Amino acid sequence: MLYPIQKISSVEKNFPALLLGLDPKVREIYFRGNLDFGKNNFAVVGSRLPSPYGRQVCLEMVTSLAKNGLCIISGMAAGIDSFAHLAALEAQGQTVACLGSGLDEETLYPQENKKLAKRILESGGCLISEYAPKTPGFKSNFLSRNRLIAGLSKATMVVEARFKSGSLNTAWWAKKYGRLIFAVPGDISSPQSKGTNKLLENGALPAANINFVLEKIGISKEIQKNAKLKGDCQEENLILHELSGSIRHIDELIETTGLAAPKILASLANLEIKSKVKNLGGGLYTISA
Repeated sequence: MLYPIQKISSVEKNFPALLLGLDPKVREIYFRGNLDFGKNNFAVVGSRLPSPYGRQVCLEMVTSLAKNGLCIISGMAAGIDSFAHLAALEAQGQTVACLGSGLDEETLYPQENKKLAKRILESGGCLISEYAPKTPGFKSNFLSRNRLIAGLSKATMVVEARFKSGSLNTAWWAKKYGRLIFAVPGDISSPQSKGTNKLLENGALPAANINFVLEKIGISKEIQKNAKLKGDCQEENLILHELSGSIRHIDELIETTGLAAPKILASLANLEIKSKVKNLGGGLYTISA
């Protein structure tokens, strides 16, 4: 298996910090891929049978969230979950799927999303589950899975949901853990919006404007601007990260990135050509305005 299944317990160093202290406790998880996705995570869930409106809103919101540096967390189910993962991938963002089954190829659920799972892994994302390999995707597993989605995220957005929907269960967990809840307003006559409109009645924040969402989760305009700057290789991304919101001397960049001087000079030259970095003279560099 190209991305082998690994197991990590809550007492180990690299266990996701946001899962610590949840009730009920998450004692261990299985994972495939890159577990180092940090805390800047945003959950997107919704109907398995979304309307064209729901699909469009999901695409637009997730694209902006991913381009602003947020890792998209979802459950890889059919519908909104899959659209959320795909939108994050198309925006060259990071995405993590929390599953209610084993992570092996034979029992990974849903089976029709095996190609999506592969894309997530190849992009540097991660698959996570509390369930051991060979565990089928029993219906009861997904309610427990939902708490991982909510627990890993600073906020949860429900795009479309019927009045009785598993997505509302994810929102319930988010509320229990003190996380922000967003809901996309919908047509009051549409069954697909009954659940989201009810969330809004009960105090969820309206996800009708991406700038409002970003503001509520604390993404500043400066971070928004710099998060859009991505290099074409690891070296360029390291430099852009170090220059974010600051002016650095080339000697500092060599020290902080660990890159050799010729590699730094070549990467800075390429970034200047792409208008992502500005040479201020005297060996000083910053992000282009």
